[in-house]
Amino acid sequence: MAKQRRKFKKSRLIGFACVILSCVMLYSMGQRVYHYYLDSKQLAELEAQKVTLEEERQKLEEQLDLLDDENYVTRYARKYWVFTKEGEKVITLPDDNTQQ
Repeated sequence: MAKQRRKFKKSRLIGFACVILSCVMLYSMGQRVYHYYLDSKQLAELEAQKVTLEEERQKLEEQLDLLDDENYVTRYARKYWVFTKEGEKVITLPDDNTQQ
């Protein structure tokens, strides 16, 4: 009887250890799945940001190419900075929004 009791206790201990080990493995697997989910979500956000930055880079390169053109720079300065040619006078007109 004592021998059976020891065998029963030993098998019970092994079963309990297996249950604990299974719980630890399931927890570890759950953590990995959760981190994979977070990483994939972050990857999707970064890819969207990459597309936006690529579009912005392309626009900036186009502006840089335009700034190499002297005629464009002159037109831009005349339009936004009131750059005048020699002998020209600037007359500022009121906005249409001020008239009622």
